[in-house]
Amino acid sequence: MAALIAITYFMSTWHSDFWNAFWPQLMATTFGVIITVMFAYLIWLRQQKHTKLLQRQELLENLSFEVSENVKWLDNLKAFLGDPSSPEYISLDRGLRTITMKYALSPENLVLLRNFDLADDLDRTVGHCEEFNDNYHQRFRQFLVEQVIASREQHRQQQARIAFGVEILSDIGYYRRILDELLKKLEEPSYSRSAYYYVPAP
Repeated sequence: MAALIAITYFMSTWHSDFWNAFWPQLMATTFGVIITVMFAYLIWLRQQKHTKLLQRQELLENLSFEVSENVKWLDNLKAFLGDPSSPEYISLDRGLRTITMKYALSPENLVLLRNFDLADDLDRTVGHCEEFNDNYHQRFRQFLVEQVIASREQHRQQQARIAFGVEILSDIGYYRRILDELLKKLEEPSYSRSAYYYVPAP
């Protein structure tokens, strides 16, 4: 830097018109650099906004998928429990999934969602799902024990399924309504998937 200053100084003493030619070129170069940096920064901001929009869309789609899969699981469980003659339901031990909902509640994704009402709904739904799973798995283990005990008697196996259904069917309706409400909210225009910034409904 010092060498550049020294060269500039000596050039200005040797050529009387040096500054008349140097200053316009220097200002033009400086102005060009500033404009280029500002333009690059605006492009970067636009790319960042677009990236966050895509991330938000993907997160909302994954949330809707998880909630709808939970609804389907409850419907299949209800069908299984409501008809003692129906075949075995292979996902009986699964319970309600909350992986995506918990992921959406992480700090970085809360910032991405920019919607604390939706976050509150997700948090409550996670709590309800965990409550259902705790009660359901306790009853399901008891059902398995009764199935093993009655393994050689078809009539007693059906009775065990009916007893299990009586205990769990009322819960299914209640928790399905909770999931349906969340799914509707995820699909509302106020949770638009086409805009990054949340605008409350009027």
